[in-house]
Amino acid sequence: MAKKIKVIQCGVGTLGSEIVSLISEKRDLEVVAAVDVHDEVVGKDLGEVVGLTGKTGIKISNKATEAFKKVKADVVVITTLSNFEDIFDIAKEALQAGKNVITSCEEACFPWTKHADMANEIDKLAKSKGVSFLGTGINPGFMLDFMPITLTTLMEKVDKINIRRVVDMAAFGPAFYNAFGLGKSLESFNKELGEGKIGGFNAFQQIMEMIARALDWGKIDYSEEKVGMVSKSKREAKAGVVEPGTVHGVKQIAHGYKQGKEVMNFEVNFVVGPNPAEDGMEAGNFTTMEGKPSIVLACTGEQARQGTVVSAAHIVNSIPALIAAQPGIRLVYELPATPCLL
Repeated sequence: MAKKIKVIQCGVGTLGSEIVSLISEKRDLEVVAAVDVHDEVVGKDLGEVVGLTGKTGIKISNKATEAFKKVKADVVVITTLSNFEDIFDIAKEALQAGKNVITSCEEACFPWTKHADMANEIDKLAKSKGVSFLGTGINPGFMLDFMPITLTTLMEKVDKINIRRVVDMAAFGPAFYNAFGLGKSLESFNKELGEGKIGGFNAFQQIMEMIARALDWGKIDYSEEKVGMVSKSKREAKAGVVEPGTVHGVKQIAHGYKQGKEVMNFEVNFVVGPNPAEDGMEAGNFTTMEGKPSIVLACTGEQARQGTVVSAAHIVNSIPALIAAQPGIRLVYELPATPCLL
């Protein structure tokens, strides 16, 4: 690369901090500004907040609009909230300032599912400014969408995509811990789930509609179930302690149907410290592609227990491809595979 890619980091929580730390190790990228809304970090040096060995000279600001307008940068990384409508305004401001946007917002992977008008506005604005917008991470962004879509290139015919994923929630921050209702009694969990106060992962439908578009399947019908998992043992997570008899995980099963026939079945278990003895499962991603020929793929090992780390890596490694992409909202399968940056 002729010059370093300049990045504005928006959100310095667990994932944002991991991204800043990773960029600090990269040859061709640099963070030039950081934005956050939390009073406890505003005004502090970015290096101090994210745990770098030295100060960066970058003070965390709570004035996103000012940073986007005044700081020269190529891309804004948004790692704040999961709902597209919650990042809509700040994404608009970044695009209006002529910055590319990459975000971990789950619904942003295919924002037309629930927010078609907003998605069209973002797409139109990005195109008018000659920049691109992408929602990605490990999931959405790779395991449930990019990887199975890519696997279909080896197939003559795709009948059904089955994915079972077990995510270790022990290292996730408080935002995810609380969003999944971990550590609560099953009664409280079910009550808050019914009230919509907790919900776990909220982009299965978006992912399935993206896959259907990639495979030209047309409209699909969708259904989903969520169940709380109760622990028999005490478990410790970065964001809290799960006592015996409380919820230590959430099982979500999503179904996609084409003309009444199930063509996608995704089961994702979000579990604090999954272990085969008690839970009957281990962390990993297990994919079965039914068709001609069929494909079975298991991804286990360290990556399965480091969701934040691998999400950060995929976001950072995707930045150059996003900048080089055609303007507008981009979907993960539209970008080339992104190798690890030096």
